[in-house]
Amino acid sequence: MDKPDHDLIKAYVHGDADAFTVLYERYKRQVYSFLLKMLAEKNSAIDDLFQQVWIKTMKNLHRYHNRERFLAWLFSIARNTALDYFRRQKKNYIFSELDRDDTPEVENTSQEEPWRDMDRAELLEAVEAALGLLSPEQREVFVMRQDGLSFKEIAKIHDCSINTALARMQYAMKNLQKELTQWNSGGQ
Repeated sequence: MDKPDHDLIKAYVHGDADAFTVLYERYKRQVYSFLLKMLAEKNSAIDDLFQQVWIKTMKNLHRYHNRERFLAWLFSIARNTALDYFRRQKKNYIFSELDRDDTPEVENTSQEEPWRDMDRAELLEAVEAALGLLSPEQREVFVMRQDGLSFKEIAKIHDCSINTALARMQYAMKNLQKELTQWNSGGQ
């Protein structure tokens, strides 16, 4: 369904449950990925938090007023749900490295040059490891930006200035570049 988010939201608020299903299908991967990157380790809490995010979204969808993109609004719910989880668990607000099991399988599309696929898989592992070394704020800004949120939206979610969001992204890019340069030169 190619309906815009605001039309689907309106339809859901007026009783069309299928409209919510379309929204869920449209954004479930991004929300799950975001939560996965926020949690300190991959565990059953991710699935529970994922469900909580969508339940909160359903309950509060009537409050969404199209002042921001729906994805930004959804990420703020996901972020707050994860922060509540951290508070309940009395854990620090930190991110962990992505599990190696989460590295996508790379299909061998070129039978003549299988080394290309090996390089791609190694690069994915290096990027995941480099992301794990970023501060929580830098990683979160980087992930949100990769998911297409504007710096204005990111600043609103983080309750900081746009300049702070931009600075975090700049530091994230600088740190990622440093780590990946070391990887490229054989340092890791």
